[in-house]
Amino acid sequence: GISYARLLHPMPPLTLISNGTNNDFYNTYTKDKINVSDVDFGFIQALTDNSFSLALADYKEAVKILLNREPELFSKIINQISEISFGRLLGDIDDFTKPVCTDFLIERNNIGNILSLFEQGTDLVGVIGSAFSGKTNLLYQFFSKVKSDKNFLFYIDCNDHNYSIFQQLSNHFTRNVKISVTKDKIREWLINSLADLSEGKFYLLIDNFNNDIPEGIKSEIIELIDIFKGENQHILYTIDEFNYKKLAYVENRQYKTIIGEKSKLIHLDELNDEEYIAANDFLYQKFRTPIEHGGHYTPEYREPRVLRHLVSLYGKDIQEGQFTKLDAVPNLKILDAIAANKTYTKLVHDLYAKITFCFFSEKKLRSE
Repeated sequence: GISYARLLHPMPPLTLISNGTNNDFYNTYTKDKINVSDVDFGFIQALTDNSFSLALADYKEAVKILLNREPELFSKIINQISEISFGRLLGDIDDFTKPVCTDFLIERNNIGNILSLFEQGTDLVGVIGSAFSGKTNLLYQFFSKVKSDKNFLFYIDCNDHNYSIFQQLSNHFTRNVKISVTKDKIREWLINSLADLSEGKFYLLIDNFNNDIPEGIKSEIIELIDIFKGENQHILYTIDEFNYKKLAYVENRQYKTIIGEKSKLIHLDELNDEEYIAANDFLYQKFRTPIEHGGHYTPEYREPRVLRHLVSLYGKDIQEGQFTKLDAVPNLKILDAIAANKTYTKLVHDLYAKITFCFFSEKKLRSE
């Protein structure tokens, strides 16, 4: 600081080195620290200290106004973060590198069940489902249904999120309002202000929750679970059965962790009869590709991702007034078409080959 001060023209006689709290004066010419016990320097010291205190108070008040008195601003920023995150997951119906297609959304009844649990005061809801069961689609549907100017919905994909949750909020907030806010300030706001929300709710949406995410991120998620205790704060996460057992129970014990203790679980199963009928009507109205009568007995047609595959294959270039039908019982042609999709890696194909091998090798055992 003194070196830079000596480069100025004319050279200032005093140099103040400060961190905003402690203020030290130096003689710019001699580089010696000045003893501020002198009357005149005491006055300067008091004036400087007072100025920094006022500046700090004004800063805190500005942040308080932005965060507490203008919740719509913060909800806008948080919802914007989630929009961007979901945007990376959206794609065309035949782009299976993207899990969500806005033209192909089959609404699940579980959305209503989740909202009911939250209305009853549940803090933490876990959705358990296998791979490709539509967990990310469910979160996107929930986000689209609940988001508003007053509701805060913060989406985190644990497969894609590799740095501090609080830091991400801090970065977006700083970029939008042009005021530097640290992640500690974000944490302080969450702890002190969420309970005072008069309107709106804060939803934390955690996708692909698993036991292998970085410990720092896991710790922040658990901290947020502990923070979210009011009727206006809720956490919704998706997970598979294996990782739930890892996270919900203490290793080698039957004791439950905070996740296992507080979670209300919803299983994301195949389409039920009501959902299947609605989905088949959607296939006809939107894509002119309904399933023949009797298709409700086929388990594969109860899987939304399988239906998306089939529509992408057979629902194209259908002329006005025409339609096509999917066989009630999937044939080898349909199986070949799905297997040929490049989204499924060699590892997935190898796993299914092993399952098929086991099925035939155990045929005698099953018959007994």
